[in-house]
Amino acid sequence: EGSTAKGLILVNVLAERGIMDAIEARDLETYFQSDAGRAALSRKGDASRLTVLGTMSDDGIYYVHTQDSDGPIIPDTTDDQWRVFMVVADRLVSVSVVNFLDDQMEDGLVFAHMESIARRIKALN
Repeated sequence: EGSTAKGLILVNVLAERGIMDAIEARDLETYFQSDAGRAALSRKGDASRLTVLGTMSDDGIYYVHTQDSDGPIIPDTTDDQWRVFMVVADRLVSVSVVNFLDDQMEDGLVFAHMESIARRIKALN
């Protein structure tokens, strides 16, 4: 029996200044709860359509779990998404993990994959 993918891992280098400013101020929690922060995380830039389900930070890596009422950016994936943000070589880097609808990973596994990749990126830079 062949294996099927359970999710996608996306790595982006971003130009989002608001998130960079919040990281530098060590106040990402407040930023993500603000209209500007939720708009930055929202698929369509609409803060009212995005819910922050949780955040945390550890060693310069900022974790956020969101649910976007506008649906997923990638077809056949869930509307909730785990993301990490970190500064690498003066650039904002985001790592996202998204689940496919038909064969979802548990939140703990999604988080573990995302954390592992984020820490590897930091270690290599």
